[in-house]
Amino acid sequence: MDRAFLQLEASGWKGTQQTALNCAGSERLYFTAIARAAHARGQLMMLGLFLDDRAAGTQMQLPCGPGRICFKIAFDERYDKYSPASSWN
Repeated sequence: MDRAFLQLEASGWKGTQQTALNCAGSERLYFTAIARAAHARGQLMMLGLFLDDRAAGTQMQLPCGPGRICFKIAFDERYDKYSPASSWN
């Protein structure tokens, strides 16, 4: 799932602005390393919303103390008008 996550994140504005993790080799390696290490410890949580077998949105969560943090979010911008954030404008 890490490859699909990286591709989805880079498919929108983060890719255009070159801020997506997949745009820099060192950042891609960092993401992959922490995701695999968390998975090996049974601590990785990857969540996704899929439509017709394609990811519309994904999220990576990591443990933090007694809870979890949302480390990174990626979404398919074709569906941004359905986001709750679209009503903020």
